[in-house]
Amino acid sequence: MTLVMLWREARAQRIWLVSDSRLSSLGPAGGVTRLTDHGAKILEARAVADNGNPREPPIRQSMLAFAYCGSSLIALNAYAAVLPFWSRLNTIGEPRLPSIGDFANHLSIFVNRYAGELAAAGLPPTCTCILVGSDDASAQLRAWKVTSTSTPKGPEIKVVEIVLPSGHIELFGSGARHAGEQLAKVRRPTEGWGREPLDLIRASLGEDAQLDVGGGVQIGALVQDGFDLYFDAPSAAVGSARVGDPLAAFKYRGFAFEDVNKIGHAVVSLKGLSR
Repeated sequence: MTLVMLWREARAQRIWLVSDSRLSSLGPAGGVTRLTDHGAKILEARAVADNGNPREPPIRQSMLAFAYCGSSLIALNAYAAVLPFWSRLNTIGEPRLPSIGDFANHLSIFVNRYAGELAAAGLPPTCTCILVGSDDASAQLRAWKVTSTSTPKGPEIKVVEIVLPSGHIELFGSGARHAGEQLAKVRRPTEGWGREPLDLIRASLGEDAQLDVGGGVQIGALVQDGFDLYFDAPSAAVGSARVGDPLAAFKYRGFAFEDVNKIGHAVVSLKGLSR
Protein backbone atom coordinates (compact mmCIF):
# COMPACT_ATOMS: atom_id res chain seq x y z
CA MET A 1 0.00 0.00 0.00
CA THR A 2 1.43 3.29 -0.99
CA LEU A 3 1.20 6.47 -2.99
CA VAL A 4 3.20 7.11 -6.16
CA MET A 5 2.76 10.35 -8.11
CA LEU A 6 4.00 10.76 -11.68
CA TRP A 7 3.71 13.91 -13.77
CA ARG A 8 5.33 15.80 -16.64
CA GLU A 9 6.35 19.29 -15.64
CA ALA A 10 4.99 21.78 -18.13
CA ARG A 11 7.68 24.40 -17.59
CA ALA A 12 10.57 22.03 -18.27
CA GLN A 13 11.19 18.86 -20.27
CA ARG A 14 11.08 16.74 -17.14
CA ILE A 15 9.06 13.92 -15.57
CA TRP A 16 8.76 13.81 -11.79
CA LEU A 17 8.32 10.70 -9.64
CA VAL A 18 7.38 11.11 -5.98
CA SER A 19 6.28 8.57 -3.37
CA ASP A 20 6.06 7.97 0.35
CA SER A 21 8.31 5.44 2.11
CA ARG A 22 5.83 3.47 4.26
CA LEU A 23 5.35 -0.27 3.71
CA SER A 24 2.23 -1.73 5.27
CA SER A 25 0.02 -4.78 5.09
CA LEU A 26 -3.48 -5.85 6.01
CA GLY A 27 -3.54 -6.90 9.65
CA PRO A 28 -4.69 -10.39 10.76
CA ALA A 29 -7.89 -8.93 12.20
CA GLY A 30 -8.41 -6.41 9.42
CA GLY A 31 -7.16 -2.87 9.19
CA VAL A 32 -3.65 -1.83 8.26
CA THR A 33 -0.38 -2.77 9.96
CA ARG A 34 2.64 -0.49 9.50
CA LEU A 35 5.75 -2.51 8.65
CA THR A 36 8.37 0.19 8.09
CA ASP A 37 8.59 3.89 7.30
CA HIS A 38 11.93 3.45 5.50
CA GLY A 39 10.85 1.39 2.49
CA ALA A 40 12.33 1.80 -0.99
CA LYS A 41 9.71 2.60 -3.65
CA ILE A 42 11.61 4.77 -6.15
CA LEU A 43 14.76 3.13 -7.51
CA GLU A 44 17.14 3.47 -10.43
CA ALA A 45 18.18 0.91 -13.03
CA ARG A 46 21.18 1.40 -15.29
CA ALA A 47 20.83 0.21 -18.89
CA VAL A 48 24.15 -0.37 -20.67
CA ALA A 49 24.71 -1.62 -24.22
CA ASP A 50 28.10 -2.52 -25.67
CA ASN A 51 29.49 -4.48 -28.61
CA GLY A 52 30.86 -7.36 -26.58
CA ASN A 53 34.39 -6.01 -26.26
CA PRO A 54 35.12 -5.30 -22.54
CA ARG A 55 38.07 -3.07 -23.49
CA GLU A 56 35.87 -0.59 -25.33
CA PRO A 57 33.49 1.89 -23.66
CA PRO A 58 29.72 1.24 -23.81
CA ILE A 59 27.95 2.16 -27.03
CA ARG A 60 24.97 3.54 -25.13
CA GLN A 61 23.93 3.82 -21.50
CA SER A 62 21.12 5.46 -19.59
CA MET A 63 19.62 5.57 -16.11
CA LEU A 64 15.97 4.46 -15.91
CA ALA A 65 13.50 5.12 -13.09
CA PHE A 66 11.65 2.27 -11.41
CA ALA A 67 8.78 2.75 -8.95
CA TYR A 68 6.02 0.50 -7.67
CA CYS A 69 2.93 0.13 -5.53
CA GLY A 70 1.22 -2.98 -4.25
CA SER A 71 3.22 -6.08 -3.39
CA SER A 72 6.81 -5.18 -2.52
CA LEU A 73 7.70 -8.88 -2.72
CA ILE A 74 6.74 -9.01 -6.41
CA ALA A 75 8.14 -5.61 -7.36
CA LEU A 76 11.49 -5.76 -5.57
CA ASN A 77 12.24 -9.31 -6.70
CA ALA A 78 11.38 -8.42 -10.31
CA TYR A 79 13.58 -5.32 -10.01
CA ALA A 80 16.47 -7.35 -8.60
CA ALA A 81 16.10 -9.90 -11.39
CA VAL A 82 16.39 -7.43 -14.28
CA LEU A 83 19.29 -5.32 -12.94
CA PRO A 84 22.14 -7.64 -14.02
CA PHE A 85 20.50 -8.20 -17.42
CA TRP A 86 19.91 -4.56 -18.30
CA SER A 87 23.47 -3.55 -17.45
CA ARG A 88 24.97 -6.30 -19.68
CA LEU A 89 23.36 -5.77 -23.07
CA ASN A 90 25.06 -6.54 -26.37
CA THR A 91 23.42 -4.71 -29.25
CA ILE A 92 22.13 -6.57 -32.29
CA GLY A 93 21.64 -4.29 -35.28
CA GLU A 94 21.36 -0.59 -34.50
CA PRO A 95 23.73 0.82 -31.83
CA ARG A 96 21.02 1.89 -29.42
CA LEU A 97 19.29 0.74 -26.26
CA PRO A 98 15.98 -1.14 -26.38
CA SER A 99 12.89 1.04 -26.06
CA ILE A 100 11.31 1.70 -22.66
CA GLY A 101 8.44 -0.51 -23.82
CA ASP A 102 10.93 -3.33 -24.53
CA PHE A 103 12.30 -3.01 -21.01
CA ALA A 104 8.76 -3.04 -19.58
CA ASN A 105 7.92 -6.23 -21.49
CA HIS A 106 11.08 -7.88 -20.17
CA LEU A 107 10.20 -6.80 -16.62
CA SER A 108 6.72 -8.33 -17.03
CA ILE A 109 8.23 -11.83 -17.38
CA PHE A 110 9.45 -11.68 -13.79
CA VAL A 111 6.36 -9.88 -12.46
CA ASN A 112 4.25 -12.65 -13.98
CA ARG A 113 6.29 -15.42 -12.31
CA TYR A 114 6.36 -13.87 -8.84
CA ALA A 115 2.69 -12.89 -8.99
CA GLY A 116 1.77 -16.47 -9.92
CA GLU A 117 3.77 -17.87 -7.02
CA LEU A 118 2.17 -15.47 -4.55
CA ALA A 119 -1.30 -16.35 -5.83
CA ALA A 120 -0.51 -20.06 -5.45
CA ALA A 121 0.45 -19.39 -1.83
CA GLY A 122 -2.90 -17.68 -1.22
CA LEU A 123 -1.49 -14.15 -1.13
CA PRO A 124 -2.79 -11.20 -3.19
CA PRO A 125 -0.71 -10.80 -6.38
CA THR A 126 -1.64 -7.14 -6.88
CA CYS A 127 1.27 -4.98 -8.03
CA THR A 128 2.03 -2.07 -10.35
CA CYS A 129 5.59 -1.43 -11.54
CA ILE A 130 6.33 1.88 -13.25
CA LEU A 131 9.27 2.32 -15.60
CA VAL A 132 10.31 5.75 -16.90
CA GLY A 133 13.20 6.56 -19.20
CA SER A 134 14.57 8.51 -22.12
CA ASP A 135 13.72 6.43 -25.17
CA ASP A 136 16.68 6.04 -27.52
CA ALA A 137 14.66 5.42 -30.66
CA SER A 138 12.15 8.28 -30.27
CA ALA A 139 14.33 10.68 -28.23
CA GLN A 140 11.30 11.16 -25.95
CA LEU A 141 10.74 10.74 -22.21
CA ARG A 142 8.37 7.79 -21.90
CA ALA A 143 6.62 5.97 -19.07
CA TRP A 144 5.22 2.42 -18.96
CA LYS A 145 3.47 0.37 -16.32
CA VAL A 146 3.37 -3.36 -15.69
CA THR A 147 0.31 -4.33 -13.64
CA SER A 148 -0.64 -7.60 -12.00
CA THR A 149 -4.25 -8.01 -10.89
CA SER A 150 -6.09 -10.95 -9.38
CA THR A 151 -8.68 -12.82 -11.48
CA PRO A 152 -10.51 -16.12 -10.92
CA LYS A 153 -8.07 -17.72 -13.39
CA GLY A 154 -5.01 -16.32 -11.66
CA PRO A 155 -2.94 -13.14 -12.01
CA GLU A 156 -3.49 -11.05 -15.13
CA ILE A 157 -0.44 -9.15 -16.38
CA LYS A 158 -0.73 -6.04 -18.54
CA VAL A 159 1.99 -3.86 -20.05
CA VAL A 160 0.66 -0.41 -20.96
CA GLU A 161 2.26 2.91 -21.86
CA ILE A 162 1.39 5.77 -19.51
CA VAL A 163 0.40 8.78 -21.58
CA LEU A 164 1.62 11.94 -19.85
CA PRO A 165 0.55 15.13 -21.63
CA SER A 166 2.28 18.27 -20.43
CA GLY A 167 1.04 19.15 -16.94
CA HIS A 168 -0.88 15.86 -16.50
CA ILE A 169 -0.48 13.81 -13.30
CA GLU A 170 -1.00 10.08 -12.64
CA LEU A 171 -1.61 8.70 -9.13
CA PHE A 172 -1.04 5.09 -8.11
CA GLY A 173 -1.55 3.04 -4.96
CA SER A 174 -3.95 2.86 -2.06
CA GLY A 175 -3.41 6.55 -1.28
CA ALA A 176 -4.26 7.71 -4.81
CA ARG A 177 -7.89 8.59 -4.10
CA HIS A 178 -7.10 10.69 -1.04
CA ALA A 179 -4.22 12.44 -2.82
CA GLY A 180 -6.48 13.16 -5.80
CA GLU A 181 -9.04 14.78 -3.50
CA GLN A 182 -6.34 16.93 -1.87
CA LEU A 183 -4.83 17.85 -5.22
CA ALA A 184 -8.24 19.03 -6.46
CA LYS A 185 -8.17 21.67 -3.70
CA VAL A 186 -4.84 23.05 -4.91
CA ARG A 187 -5.03 25.78 -7.51
CA ARG A 188 -3.43 24.33 -10.60
CA PRO A 189 -1.03 26.73 -12.34
CA THR A 190 -2.15 27.86 -15.79
CA GLU A 191 0.88 26.23 -17.41
CA GLY A 192 0.35 22.93 -15.53
CA TRP A 193 1.88 21.29 -12.47
CA GLY A 194 5.42 22.12 -11.40
CA ARG A 195 6.45 21.07 -7.89
CA GLU A 196 3.02 21.59 -6.32
CA PRO A 197 2.28 17.83 -6.03
CA LEU A 198 5.60 17.40 -4.18
CA ASP A 199 4.62 20.12 -1.69
CA LEU A 200 1.27 18.38 -1.22
CA ILE A 201 2.78 15.00 -0.34
CA ARG A 202 5.27 16.67 2.00
CA ALA A 203 2.42 18.33 3.88
CA SER A 204 0.32 15.15 3.88
CA LEU A 205 3.12 13.00 5.28
CA GLY A 206 3.83 15.63 7.90
CA GLU A 207 0.28 15.22 9.22
CA ASP A 208 0.69 11.40 9.27
CA ALA A 209 -3.07 10.94 9.08
CA GLN A 210 -3.11 7.76 6.96
CA LEU A 211 -2.00 4.33 8.15
CA ASP A 212 -1.04 3.10 4.67
CA VAL A 213 0.78 6.21 3.41
CA GLY A 214 3.52 7.89 5.39
CA GLY A 215 7.17 7.94 6.39
CA GLY A 216 9.46 10.07 4.23
CA VAL A 217 9.24 11.59 0.78
CA GLN A 218 11.08 9.88 -2.08
CA ILE A 219 11.87 12.03 -5.11
CA GLY A 220 13.23 11.40 -8.57
CA ALA A 221 13.25 13.36 -11.83
CA LEU A 222 13.87 12.22 -15.38
CA VAL A 223 15.36 14.49 -18.04
CA GLN A 224 16.79 13.69 -21.47
CA ASP A 225 20.17 12.79 -19.94
CA GLY A 226 18.65 10.18 -17.61
CA PHE A 227 17.15 9.73 -14.16
CA ASP A 228 18.26 11.43 -10.94
CA LEU A 229 17.38 10.43 -7.38
CA TYR A 230 17.22 13.19 -4.76
CA PHE A 231 17.23 13.39 -1.01
CA ASP A 232 14.48 15.56 0.45
CA ALA A 233 15.54 18.91 1.93
CA PRO A 234 12.40 20.88 2.80
CA SER A 235 13.21 24.23 4.42
CA ALA A 236 11.62 24.86 7.77
CA ALA A 237 8.48 26.97 7.50
CA VAL A 238 8.79 30.50 8.84
CA GLY A 239 7.80 30.56 12.52
CA SER A 240 7.80 26.76 12.91
CA ALA A 241 11.45 26.19 13.83
CA ARG A 242 12.70 26.44 17.38
CA VAL A 243 15.99 28.05 18.40
CA GLY A 244 18.80 25.68 17.50
CA ASP A 245 16.75 23.71 14.93
CA PRO A 246 18.40 23.23 11.51
CA LEU A 247 16.96 25.27 8.67
CA ALA A 248 16.33 22.11 6.66
CA ALA A 249 15.86 18.44 7.56
CA PHE A 250 17.80 16.35 5.04
CA LYS A 251 15.96 13.05 4.55
CA TYR A 252 16.43 9.98 2.36
CA ARG A 253 13.63 7.37 2.56
CA GLY A 254 12.94 8.50 6.10
CA PHE A 255 16.60 8.34 7.15
CA ALA A 256 18.54 11.41 8.19
CA PHE A 257 20.80 11.87 5.14
CA GLU A 258 23.84 12.77 7.25
CA ASP A 259 23.52 9.38 9.00
CA VAL A 260 23.74 7.33 5.77
CA ASN A 261 25.78 9.38 3.28
CA LYS A 262 29.25 8.24 4.41
CA ILE A 263 30.87 4.96 3.35
CA GLY A 264 34.31 4.55 4.83
CA HIS A 265 36.35 7.55 3.70
CA ALA A 266 33.87 8.41 0.90
CA VAL A 267 30.88 10.74 0.97
CA VAL A 268 27.78 10.25 -1.20
CA SER A 269 27.10 13.16 -3.57
CA LEU A 270 23.37 12.63 -4.05
CA LYS A 271 21.50 15.80 -5.03
CA GLY A 272 18.98 17.35 -2.66
CA LEU A 273 15.71 19.06 -3.46
CA SER A 274 14.37 21.86 -1.28
CA ARG A 275 11.06 23.66 -1.42
